[in-house]
Amino acid sequence: MPTFEYSAIGADGALVVGRANARDELELDRELEARGATLASAKPVRSAQGPVSGRLSHVDLIALTTQLATISGAGVHIVEGLEGISKRMTRVASRAVLEDVVKHLRSGLMLSEALDRHPRSFPDIYRASLRAGEASGSIDKVLLRLAKYLEWSRGIRGMAIQALIYPSILMLSLVGLVATAASLALSRWVFVRALASYRSASS
Repeated sequence: MPTFEYSAIGADGALVVGRANARDELELDRELEARGATLASAKPVRSAQGPVSGRLSHVDLIALTTQLATISGAGVHIVEGLEGISKRMTRVASRAVLEDVVKHLRSGLMLSEALDRHPRSFPDIYRASLRAGEASGSIDKVLLRLAKYLEWSRGIRGMAIQALIYPSILMLSLVGLVATAASLALSRWVFVRALASYRSASS
């Protein structure tokens, strides 16, 4: 989604300058109008650098969301909170993603807009929920619900993996038993045939 630099007239008549993601100027105009501002001018911004490669792990995403919910609820500025979280990330890819998010927050993007640059790290439902939270002013509650949802999905994923592993182990054990029984039966058959041949030769 393109990024636009825009200038607008606020509800109080003051000039507002900023950046926002929108499909086109018409969508940008509608978004600003919903905020009580009137678009004066807009131009697309070409980023000199594409989105950072790599992605957050599911575990890092849960930790990030939980910490963001706590930070937001405590009234800490989201940029400062993200900077602190990124420094504590042990995975290089996760740290690079968060540093890129912080950079674009400082350039004027909203949190959901900065996360839009990393769809591999932040699912569609995650970013859509944040946009709704930003619009309603309840981003801390949205983050808390997202953290609970991610924890729940990890639990479901773990149970699904266990449900797949157990039948596999059972099947391997069954195959082993069948192979052992077949081997014993074959050995017995060979022994009986050999014994019969010996008796036939002796008589």
